[in-house]
Amino acid sequence: RIAFGEAVGARFKPDRYKFDFKKGGVDSLLNTLTATYDTSAYNTVVVYGEQSTGIEVHRILENFENISRTKTNVRFYNLMSGPDGVDVFIGANKIFASRYYADFVGGGYSQFEGVVARNTTGTVKNAAGTQIATKDDAALTAVGGAYNIYLMGQKDSTGVTKPVIKVITYQ
Repeated sequence: RIAFGEAVGARFKPDRYKFDFKKGGVDSLLNTLTATYDTSAYNTVVVYGEQSTGIEVHRILENFENISRTKTNVRFYNLMSGPDGVDVFIGANKIFASRYYADFVGGGYSQFEGVVARNTTGTVKNAAGTQIATKDDAALTAVGGAYNIYLMGQKDSTGVTKPVIKVITYQ
């Protein structure tokens, strides 16, 4: 069981696996991913979307060969549905501009960007400059480290599904 906004890591034997993603508490299949996994590559699986429009699953075959050894490496995934592009800031620096919902599908934006960052604030804003979400301690501290930054939630929501920033560290 994986809750909204959670990340899990697992190791398993090389083989072909089928992952069924179901709504928590009920036997309602949202999507399935079937793929062959081996020990030669890391994989990231991103589950995103809304139940009303469909839940998607995206598999990323990771490549860390060209990451910076002198900077912090980040990339961004916009998982908040809607037509609006967003800008991503680390501290006062705009790192990613005009990023749209699920624009990573098809391999776009899979490369990491090297940035000078420390324990700092991560902020996502709309085109007008209005803040959508912020994370006060993004903890982007590892020089040579790799981080995924996710914008998740539902636009204009204030409850448990309000827009949030999640940072996942690759070890």
